[in-house]
Amino acid sequence: MKRLILFLLLTTVPVASLALAAPDNVYQQIDNLYYTGLQKRCATCGLPSLEASLDLCTRALAENPSDYELMWRYIRSAAEYCETAQSLREELPEWKEICREWGKKGLDMATRAQELEPDRVEAYYWRTMAMGKLADATSIITAIKEGFLPKTKSDILTAYELNKSYYDWIPCYAYCMFLSHLPLYIEGSPRKKMRKALDLYREYDAHTDYRNVPESEIRAVYGGEFLLQAIDTLNIEGAEKDEMLRQARDLFKWAASSEREYYSQWAQQFLNDKDYWM
Repeated sequence: MKRLILFLLLTTVPVASLALAAPDNVYQQIDNLYYTGLQKRCATCGLPSLEASLDLCTRALAENPSDYELMWRYIRSAAEYCETAQSLREELPEWKEICREWGKKGLDMATRAQELEPDRVEAYYWRTMAMGKLADATSIITAIKEGFLPKTKSDILTAYELNKSYYDWIPCYAYCMFLSHLPLYIEGSPRKKMRKALDLYREYDAHTDYRNVPESEIRAVYGGEFLLQAIDTLNIEGAEKDEMLRQARDLFKWAASSEREYYSQWAQQFLNDKDYWM
């Protein structure tokens, strides 16, 4: 963490020099830092930009503690900060500490935001992401004790019902991933869950282009893995299987071309497994 802070202090526009502007301009500054963090897939570039977005959110919220637009942006940056740290686990041995700290901060902020604007989608969706990163950094026993599963289900369903097309249909995609990763016989039989998940994935796929969505390599590698899982669970054969395999291969090829090594290497492992493509 110290080397990240040092790098941040040496950049040409240190976060401490970002004066708080009018609300719309603050939102734009936060968004710019967030998207810079998404685009720069290395520890010395992406994480400091996300840290800067969090710092700017924190300072702005100190002056405007009931500003929902600031709240959900804070949750979003916290979740992505955790996601990026986790994807750099080989370089950041402290990634679990980051996920525990910022995952929890994201959850706390989401609770406030949901109370303030219960009919807005953003806090529900980004809370699921923060909760997922917190769960990744804790034990299964802790995750069960804290009730992560029912809380995540509630937030995903609420986000899907409020606006399933939000952020390039991410609530639809997240609902699919949630169902497909549930333990056996939770929320119904594996085949029933997978059929519902496949319907959701096809709804998502019909409205998006995997090459032009935020964090495309993450959505691609998880999407490809899901399609292979669906083929096996539902015993899909014939032309439908061939089409799903083609889709999965295209998704893995896209993810394998990413500069984000964690996901590119993961995708390449699937491409190298000849058992899938025979």
